[in-house]
Amino acid sequence: MKFLSLLLLLFVFNFTPARGQEYIIKGTYQGKNVYVINPAIDTTGEVYCIKAVYVNDILTDDEIRSNSFEIDFNNLKLADGQKVIIRIKHEAGCRPEVVNANVLESTTVFAYGTPKIDKKTNKLNWNITGIIDDKPFFIEQFRWGKWITIGELYPRDSVGENNFIYEPRFNTKYNVFRIKHIDKSGVERISKECKYFSKDEELYLISTRVSDWIYFSSETLYEIYDEKGNFILDGYGKEVNINDIEKGKYWVNYDNRTEMVTKK
Repeated sequence: MKFLSLLLLLFVFNFTPARGQEYIIKGTYQGKNVYVINPAIDTTGEVYCIKAVYVNDILTDDEIRSNSFEIDFNNLKLADGQKVIIRIKHEAGCRPEVVNANVLESTTVFAYGTPKIDKKTNKLNWNITGIIDDKPFFIEQFRWGKWITIGELYPRDSVGENNFIYEPRFNTKYNVFRIKHIDKSGVERISKECKYFSKDEELYLISTRVSDWIYFSSETLYEIYDEKGNFILDGYGKEVNINDIEKGKYWVNYDNRTEMVTKK
């Protein structure tokens, strides 16, 4: 009887219930959510591996009772570039799979200085602080109701330490510029807008009824679309050869305006 009691006592003290486990991912928030595969752990398919998800010690309300779900960082109001620690608590004997952990692998952690136009040189200046990869900066200008890429500079093009200079072509009157960078993970970082008023004489079309050429009063960036909005051509200059396009009506974006021309 004593032997049986001792055996029972040893069993009780050596038995440890299987505890849940934790899967930890660390990285940097770059504007993209994380996707998780969550295997079922019973034959009914109603009990899943993951028990809870924490982001920076905050319990998320993600839909973990499914075979796959998204860790939605938008609900947590994280700042771009903020450090992130994800703790996925799960049952023993199974392991969740994070599909795109690479979105937390930051290749760039930097901040823009406010872009400005130097009034002496009429050039756009900006600087950055932090770590940058080898991807280009895109210089964008707001024209014709949309952002247009007007140039690009690579980090190696910096003047001094992380200072950049670009000479834009201005609209007459109001101009708005910004800088955009897309890193290797596809994350966009956009600067504050830079606004500038140009006192140059306003441009105009010489005629809205044309044959083989469209003439402007001065050199300008332009885009031409057909009447249905299909892109035809774009460029920069004082005149445009349209000999190869059919007769009809066309929209011409130029300077800071849009007009319709008729090709006879």
